[in-house]
Amino acid sequence: MTNAPNTINTIYEGLHALGVVNGDILIVHSSLSAFGTVFGAQEAVVHALLKAVGDNGTVVMPAFTWENDDPTNYENPPMPTEWHEVFREDMLPFNKDTTPVFVHGLGIIPEYFRTYPGTLRSDHPYVSFSANGRYAKQIVENHALTPSQGMDSPLGTLYNLGAKILLLGVDYDCCTAFHLSEALANKCSKITEHWLVLENGKRLWKTVEDCEYEGDYEFLDIGNAYEQYGDVITKQIGLATCKLLDFKPAVDFATEWLLKNP
Repeated sequence: MTNAPNTINTIYEGLHALGVVNGDILIVHSSLSAFGTVFGAQEAVVHALLKAVGDNGTVVMPAFTWENDDPTNYENPPMPTEWHEVFREDMLPFNKDTTPVFVHGLGIIPEYFRTYPGTLRSDHPYVSFSANGRYAKQIVENHALTPSQGMDSPLGTLYNLGAKILLLGVDYDCCTAFHLSEALANKCSKITEHWLVLENGKRLWKTVEDCEYEGDYEFLDIGNAYEQYGDVITKQIGLATCKLLDFKPAVDFATEWLLKNP
């Protein structure tokens, strides 16, 4: 652990030491502040990630837009009731090319990555993913409206492609891959969702039934249990504790864990 500043080169070297290799397909969850000082900030992190996987690799990040929801579902804080109709009438519909990543706690790296040259984005109006690299198009082109994080989503494609999970300064409660386990276990309750989309040039509130993904509070337990079973590499990059693990066996373990611990 060191208080020395991080650069694109030290982050790249740290990724290499962690086990990231040319050709890897990575789904990345990150906290910029966890590294300590980073010269180049989020730009340096993204450059280092793309350099580490090389031209044959692919980097994927969540590009969620939780603001795109019916105002009655707003929490922490709730939206004032008198604002609801204004929101429903004037809110901008989801546009995968322009709508910014909007999730408290997701960090600033995914929004920068969304705008990075060559990055593609899936078209889900609530839980889209961004990808850059060899398999980017394949990963983002298939994203079912519901279940939004099942096998017909970028997570399912990552599962089949043999991807890896990379946690940069965050813990398993940020591990989106485990939402696929929730869908596969089919133990989650159903919830009616309302997302604003643009269809045939017109704004439309789309109503769908989806899985209520609520397992984040359990993901720490799942991840810690998996570390006793599976292969997880943990190293420091700057001040950030970082973890690298294979996607498919971790998701399979999490699915079994959820079936045994409903």
